[in-house]
Amino acid sequence: MSYYLTPEQRKNMPLDDLEKYIIRILCKLKNEQKGRHGKYLPINKGNLYNEFVRKLDYAPEEDDPFAVKFSQAINKLEERELIVQLQSDSITKINLTSTGEQLCLAEDDNIIIIDDVTKLTQSLKEKVKNLDPIVEQYYEESIRSWKHDLNIASTICLGAASERAIRCLADAIICRKPEYEKDIGHNVFSIKAITDYISNKAISIFESITDDRSFIVPLKDKLEGIARLYRINRNETGHPEKIQEINSDDQRHNLYQFRQYITTVFEAINKLKQAQ
Repeated sequence: MSYYLTPEQRKNMPLDDLEKYIIRILCKLKNEQKGRHGKYLPINKGNLYNEFVRKLDYAPEEDDPFAVKFSQAINKLEERELIVQLQSDSITKINLTSTGEQLCLAEDDNIIIIDDVTKLTQSLKEKVKNLDPIVEQYYEESIRSWKHDLNIASTICLGAASERAIRCLADAIICRKPEYEKDIGHNVFSIKAITDYISNKAISIFESITDDRSFIVPLKDKLEGIARLYRINRNETGHPEKIQEINSDDQRHNLYQFRQYITTVFEAINKLKQAQ
């Protein structure tokens, strides 16, 4: 399979887009190699470059403007800890980090621009139709806090976004099925109780409005995942009984995961609204 970029594409492609393209190709190669060998092997940096330009020899950077851009993109991805460059026998190889592999699972190219909060939240709004503005605000604030190494603040804000998302889902269910008001309405103050109830009833609720099993089956796990962000992470941080030590890498992983959870939650909300 060729990943060739035309001379025009190589000339005009912004650096951010090249970074996304490289990650997308690394993810594809990772999946292809796992299918053949069951083990992911690092990618030769020179070979990857040659795939893009169809050159037999890796051109020196001073002779090739695209080579400069390519190396800049690789270095930026390494700064973001999505890849690591490995040296062996004068050959540079590229390996996805655990964060980079998580990106492959997320299937969301825009996640790599986590250093640009506005672009990142905008990409989420484009993906999630009718995203609640309060969820958006707290998610954005969580990213900003994380960027400044304020991981406790980031955790609390992400938890607030999770709580709001569950409330939005509960309201959408009640609007479609008023009989659930007593169990998940605003008279029920415990988010844990609301989340557990919806999680246990999710399949029966949504089987009545859609036969899309690819959506229904993983819904329960996604709801429980977003509940953990609120109930465990936020509660332990917001009501501390000991000094909190929140790992920055773990919180970044939560920021990635939240995008998957919130996409599912608002897809559920939109399905409920469409069924009315």
